Amino acid sequence: MKIVFHERLRALRLRLKEEGVDAVLLLEPLAIRHVLGREAEADRVLITRKRVVWFEDARGVPVRDPDLAVQPLQNFATYLRSKLTKGMVVAIASETTTIVQLEAVRSLFRGTGTRVRPIAALLRDSRALKSEAEIRDHERAATIADEALAVARRKAAVGMTEAQVARLIDNEMYERGAERPAFDTIVAFSEQAATPHHVVSRARTLRKTDLVLVDMGAVYNGAHSDMSRTFLPDRATQEQRAAWEAVVQSQAAGVKTVSAGIEAGQVDEVCRRVLRERDLEDLFTHATGHGVGLEIHEYPTVSNDSPHVLQRGMIVTVEPGVYVPKKFGVRIEDMLLVTASGSRVLTRTPIRPEPFLLR
Repeated sequence: MKIVFHERLRALRLRLKEEGVDAVLLLEPLAIRHVLGREAEADRVLITRKRVVWFEDARGVPVRDPDLAVQPLQNFATYLRSKLTKGMVVAIASETTTIVQLEAVRSLFRGTGTRVRPIAALLRDSRALKSEAEIRDHERAATIADEALAVARRKAAVGMTEAQVARLIDNEMYERGAERPAFDTIVAFSEQAATPHHVVSRARTLRKTDLVLVDMGAVYNGAHSDMSRTFLPDRATQEQRAAWEAVVQSQAAGVKTVSAGIEAGQVDEVCRRVLRERDLEDLFTHATGHGVGLEIHEYPTVSNDSPHVLQRGMIVTVEPGVYVPKKFGVRIEDMLLVTASGSRVLTRTPIRPEPFLLR
């Protein structure tokens, strides 16, 4: 394993000791990837204070690593019962463990005296703090999205549907090495953009007079990117321009506030204050941002009730928006790396009051 994963194992074991836990089960592919740096689909991992045991699904890629003890997946239940004995405590490290999954693990130890504890936040903080290699992957994912959008704007044309433009963007991301889009790409024309989580239409076609909102991201080596831009037509209405300028100023204020040691709620409040001063706050209907990592939405949440403190190495979004029902919506979003003295913006597409089409 690489040094970074040895460090994560060391930190995880220290946390186990603090929690009074003897072992932890990793049942989710992303949890396994974060701690050990390896792809896993159906595999499972047991981490004790001295050993790492990988339960290998025969259908997957064989695991060859001198730091790991490998067992067939079919030995999972019998191995756990033989090694985790009476009085021991085993944790399940997952924020998405279902009652069914929890009961399935508990049933393995019924009558043995071994206790099972779900600890949702066991890996949360660790996943939020990115290694240098992970930061590079996020930077590449952001660059892929930037480049794909620029090319798509040159290739798009009046008369294309939202779905066609979204597919064009996705194809350009694939061409640049993306594993996949980070989520379903949003392309919304004028009144369609009034819905923050709009689903692209196969019927609504692009007109020269349209405002265009794009929300997109790429996945590179597991790392996600996230970015939104809103483009104004040449003859934008006064209401559209006023909303666009307010959102741009709100977002800039939020970006300026992001820094290690700052509460995430402060970033949200700064963004909302700018819109409040322009009587637009009621049209901002979602949280200001979120963490980004192996998933598109991760800890920390950037919202008005968020108790989370930003730390160096976190990657978060700042994405205020204004949504005027049945008319239009404006959202500007960047992905930022939190630094000791501020932040570094990873998404670089210029924020300008210009049309979507570049030809």
